[in-house]
Amino acid sequence: MAWQPQGTLDDLMLNQIADWLVDVEKVFPPFKRFIDFSQLTTVAVRPGHVFKVARRRAQQFTGVEPVRTALFSDDLVTLAIARLYESLMGGNADRGAGIFRSRQSGGMARHSSRRSNAEG
Repeated sequence: MAWQPQGTLDDLMLNQIADWLVDVEKVFPPFKRFIDFSQLTTVAVRPGHVFKVARRRAQQFTGVEPVRTALFSDDLVTLAIARLYESLMGGNADRGAGIFRSRQSGGMARHSSRRSNAEG
């Protein structure tokens, strides 16, 4: 399952992404997901809000089997936010997060089978 948000990544959009994941998880069994941030034009999300969303997502994952997530961006700020989220979710079911800056490095072609270096 893939999503490519466009425009400004702000607190509202981050909430929409998290809500989308919750809605999809209610209908489908655990699945591999891919979020392509390459169409974002601005990043205005507050770091504190990333913590809140990660904490909420961690609570929602209680007792749920692990899923795999690939996040792609060619923007350094968006990559840093994705890495922050990945580190905050490290001990939870969304542990399979992989962050990619190049589609050739695996973000598009192999997102379902690749883990980030941070996960070991």
